[in-house]
Amino acid sequence: MKEIMHKQLFKAIFLDRDGVINKEKKYVHKIKDFEFIPGVFEALRKFTKLGYKLIIITNQAGIGKGFYKEEDLNHLHEYMLSILKLKQIKIHGIYFCPHHEEAKLNKYKKNCNCRKPKPGMILKAASEHSIDLNQSIMIGDKISDYYAGINSGIQISILLRSGHKLPTKYLKELKYISDDLLSSSKLIEKMYYGELR
Repeated sequence: MKEIMHKQLFKAIFLDRDGVINKEKKYVHKIKDFEFIPGVFEALRKFTKLGYKLIIITNQAGIGKGFYKEEDLNHLHEYMLSILKLKQIKIHGIYFCPHHEEAKLNKYKKNCNCRKPKPGMILKAASEHSIDLNQSIMIGDKISDYYAGINSGIQISILLRSGHKLPTKYLKELKYISDDLLSSSKLIEKMYYGELR
């Protein structure tokens, strides 16, 4: 009798970029404008220690609107990854959506399934990295991040105050809100060790 091989699944933390990892500025695409938010390195190391893969999920409509090119974004991400590597932090994947319904460049002008709050980027990452979404967490600073997590099947989404101002009308339905990524890592640590129900 042949043994059935079960594919190993991993848990992940899906991270928005702007306002979560780096300081929120309009259409960040140059190295000189990229600033890590204090406490990010400690938080990411803590997530790794808890056994989570780290995946960055970011809307980048500035590409479709013609403010910068995919090459510019890739160059910025290479820089970001190089700094994180020096800090002994591994990012398992970066996924970005360049599309927008009002994009100036026709090839990016579409109603896609990858732009948050739609779940396309998360689902693609989960497939490519063997991720169990039921054990995973979404962290962002916009309500679209929250719903991207919900729409993909992620059970826990944490919104941060370190980027965009959270809209008051949604605050009652949000169970987890933290000041920044470091604060969220402490929250997740409590969940991991069963101190938070």
